[in-house]
Amino acid sequence: MVCKKCAALPEAFGYGFDGNLDGGRLDPDPSALKSHRQVRHHTTYADLDNSARSGCTVCMLFKKALLKAYVQGLHVSVKEVKRLHRRCDRRLQVSRAEGTQPLTAFFVWLDYFKITVPIYLPNDEGFVGLVFARCFLQEREDGSISNSGPPSDITAHVWLSSRPDGAPAREWGVLGRDPTTTVDFSLARGWIHDCLNNHEECTKTTDSLLPSRVLDLGSADGLNLRLLVNERGEHRGSYATLSHCWGTSQPLKLLKANYSEFRGRIRYQELPRTFQDAVVATRSLGLRYLWIDSLCIIQDSDVDWEEQCAKMAHIYKSSFVTLSAPEASDNRDGFLCDRRAPLFSTTVQFSTGKISCSISLSLLNHTNRRLYNTRSAWSFLREPDTSPLSERAWVMQEALLSGRVLSFTADQMYMECRKFARTDRLHHPVAGWAKRKRTYRRHNFSLRSLSELTDIRRSHESWRDLVSHYATLELTKGTDKLPALSGLASEVHQATGDQYLAGLWLEDLPWGLIWKSTFVPSLPLDSPYVAPSWSWASAGKASIDWSKDFVAESDGFFPDENEPQLCVTAVGITPSGQDPFGMVKEGSYLEVLGKTLPPGCLDIDEPLGSWQVSLDMYESGVQHGALGSFYWDNEAYILGAKRGVFGYWLLLLGFDNLGGGAALALEPVSGQPRTFRRVGLVEGRERSRIADTTGRITEPDDRDTSDWESLTDGMSDADDVDGFQTFEDLFRDLEPRTIRLV
Repeated sequence: MVCKKCAALPEAFGYGFDGNLDGGRLDPDPSALKSHRQVRHHTTYADLDNSARSGCTVCMLFKKALLKAYVQGLHVSVKEVKRLHRRCDRRLQVSRAEGTQPLTAFFVWLDYFKITVPIYLPNDEGFVGLVFARCFLQEREDGSISNSGPPSDITAHVWLSSRPDGAPAREWGVLGRDPTTTVDFSLARGWIHDCLNNHEECTKTTDSLLPSRVLDLGSADGLNLRLLVNERGEHRGSYATLSHCWGTSQPLKLLKANYSEFRGRIRYQELPRTFQDAVVATRSLGLRYLWIDSLCIIQDSDVDWEEQCAKMAHIYKSSFVTLSAPEASDNRDGFLCDRRAPLFSTTVQFSTGKISCSISLSLLNHTNRRLYNTRSAWSFLREPDTSPLSERAWVMQEALLSGRVLSFTADQMYMECRKFARTDRLHHPVAGWAKRKRTYRRHNFSLRSLSELTDIRRSHESWRDLVSHYATLELTKGTDKLPALSGLASEVHQATGDQYLAGLWLEDLPWGLIWKSTFVPSLPLDSPYVAPSWSWASAGKASIDWSKDFVAESDGFFPDENEPQLCVTAVGITPSGQDPFGMVKEGSYLEVLGKTLPPGCLDIDEPLGSWQVSLDMYESGVQHGALGSFYWDNEAYILGAKRGVFGYWLLLLGFDNLGGGAALALEPVSGQPRTFRRVGLVEGRERSRIADTTGRITEPDDRDTSDWESLTDGMSDADDVDGFQTFEDLFRDLEPRTIRLV
């Protein structure tokens, strides 16, 4: 049963509707759909409540969605939300008594969504729900009344869905698909079949060389599995890979001691739940082989780990499909669980001449999501950004290297390939998913675009964007910083031919050195060696960014008239294992030719944050003008960030066209002449922000001056650097010298 207000909604939205909603005739005309129309519903909360209590299932759904949205939007109780709406009702009663227009009313509008795939829908768009909100009213110049938006931007979303073979899906633009209570593997197989046969961009291989070790699920008993060794490369076939979180426990893993046993049999019942689900999913997709890192890499062998890590790019690129468990924080959690039931749902029956069908309206039960923020259906069609898997560093390259990723959550199953994304929440595939999802591919970095690169500069831009996200992700072992990215680094190298330098690229220098940490990690100086100090990988888990003032997305990162001020003359990067893109040995270095400014002419003014301080130019202890900002690489280097002489050397990287620039802050390495370690980045301000002052370079007191003589040869203590007006003026009279960075 529905009330008159709800029964009038289809016609109001442009559907030729005749009769009441139960058994009436619906003749939809897509060209007449009023996609932006906001239809006025009940005026007061009391009207909505009374209609729901009288049996209108749609009003009942609207009411529940409204209360839920306000509870989550205002962080108050249901009781307080009801009190709020009753107070609004009382104000309406006063306005009516005074003969004035009411202040608010409830409105409903369609939640439209573009799938950008015209072959599936005439206008490449449809709708996934209804938006319900209490909105302010305003009078237009022509005397008509319209709404001016909901208070606090709080809106409630009601999901619309239908059967795949019904008229709503075929003709009316209803994109939502009726959910199933369990995983529909036949649907997943159909997605993969369509991808294989119709997507030129996607992986076509169905007979790949199997990894050197893989799990063989084709046992005679149909239950257990075994470890298949393929070190000679004689076995081929299609295999799945698993992307998962290890969690705190690892009850079963491949070791030297159980290697022979695993080759004979691995008992299915002894597998943790996530691995069991991976076996079920692989078999349900019609595949015989499965690769799981902890069961296919010998976990107590560093040599084997290094060998397999070097093959990671090939393993995931050649995989038929990668199975992903975003919400499983531990191997014991599993991912083939029953779906979350909607908080409330109802079905409305329609009749279109000879065809009768139904549309389901649901209040979805999503956890960790703001149900009141419904500007985009994407918030309902993806895992939360804080899901356990999305925070794991290793997963980023697993997702980007894989041709197809099939993910399982308690809300949905969805598959991403290089052309489309599909979810069992929608009837049709969606293009542009990668750009809309706030995950790794938001940086527009994908192997599809990488393989088409003709400009090496674009590759460097993509790499910096990727690293900015990667650096914030979690690693159980800090020393895995470079190995967890080695597969992607290998792909970039193959596409561009550029030389990889522990997280940076030779052809991207010196621009690649202009990284800064905007959230300084607390990393003890005696931590295990990960990378040379000039690489972002040395900063631990940090928020890494490249200075956009100097690394611009234009023709040349610095203006054409300003040449780079640093030249790399020698490189010494030594891998510590068999992976040339993995861990590096301590002592890896860059030799550079550049202008180097000794300590003594800069002053720390005051902290701007826990990672940043302001620098000034001074002469004889007198402050003259703001120079720029200094960003620490590591909290361990912060000397209280107090006022005083800036005690680090500066290595000039380059200028912008306004007189600003960038330089590395360095400290000498004891006992190694002309050898320095990076401690931070200095951004010099542009000309318009620096006063016309003068300064003098003087030898600092009470500081290590072991390298002073070699780097200030020919410059006396009394030499003036006249007319400091810009950051560029600091370095104007200095001669380039060769130093080593470690």
